Amino acid sequence: MVLNKVFLWGRLTADPELRQTQSGKLCTKVNVAVPRRKYGNEAETKTDFISVQVWNKSAEFLCKYFSKGSAVMVIGSIQNNNYTDKNGVKHYECCILADDVQFGESKPSSSAPAAKGESVQPVGNNSEFSGLDDFSDYEEIIGEELPY
Repeated sequence: MVLNKVFLWGRLTADPELRQTQSGKLCTKVNVAVPRRKYGNEAETKTDFISVQVWNKSAEFLCKYFSKGSAVMVIGSIQNNNYTDKNGVKHYECCILADDVQFGESKPSSSAPAAKGESVQPVGNNSEFSGLDDFSDYEEIIGEELPY
């Protein structure tokens, strides 16, 4: 049996940008800030920034209804994207390949989904995630800028 399933709840660190491959497939790559569980007497919540690849209709959905700071739920699998560049340098990347992307917060009072820029209320008690409301202190790290 093979089991490779990931469930994430976090917030986008930047606005997603819809791209198209040469073969016409739609895609986007985003970073999701995911808080770690606090253990013992830890004073502050630590956050992991996880790279997520989203394809086709899910990529369109994400780019249309989500923006920097939006809460997002991602269901997918872990994937290694290792490659050697033209200078012979080996690059290692681990990311999540999204199977499904969903709103991480409830819809506003109207029945339509929240469009970019509209505020929504969190689902349930997300006090553990309250430190992720402001992303002004974070900058997006892309590809070659990763510290590992």
